[in-house]
Amino acid sequence: MKKLLALLLFPLLVAACTKEGGEASEISAGITLQIIDAQNQDLLDPASTSPKAVDLSKVKVYYIREGKEVLFYRENMDGPRGFQLIKPQLGHSHYGLLLGLDCESKEKVTTTILEWGDGRRDVFKTEFYRQSEPSLQILQQKIWLNGELIWDNNRDSGKTPIYKFTR
Repeated sequence: MKKLLALLLFPLLVAACTKEGGEASEISAGITLQIIDAQNQDLLDPASTSPKAVDLSKVKVYYIREGKEVLFYRENMDGPRGFQLIKPQLGHSHYGLLLGLDCESKEKVTTTILEWGDGRRDVFKTEFYRQSEPSLQILQQKIWLNGELIWDNNRDSGKTPIYKFTR
C-alpha cells in the first residue's frame, strides 16, 4: 500500500518536509499521460502487441537548463528517469505515464521534453507559482503541450492533470 501511495504522489504532491514552524512543503509538478490508438487500445500496457506500443526502455526525459537539454536521471527516486508507469486503478481502464515536470529551475515557466524513442518528441512548458515563506510551495498553474494549453489550474482546479494521446 505504501508503494502504491508513493507511486501516485511521486511528483504531484510532496508533503514530507517540515520546517521548524511545523509548516509542510507542497510541490505539485506532474501530469499523467494516457496513450491509446484509434481502437482505444492501451499503448502503455506492457502486454500490448500493437506496433504502436510505447517501449518505455527508450523513453527519455530532458529538462532545459541554460538553453541546453539535460537528460534527467536520479537513481534514488522511484521514477529515476523522470517518469513512472501507473497500473490501471480507481475506475480507469488504461495505464498512465506519470511524468515529472521540471520544478527545480527557478524560472516561472520551465520546459520538459519527453522523447518517446521512436523519433517523436513532445515539449511540455509549465508555469509555476512559487513561495518560500512560511512554507515552501511550488505549484503548477498551467501546462502547455507543444504550444497548446492543456491544463489550467484556474479552469481545472482540483483535478489531477491527465492528458490522453491518440496515435
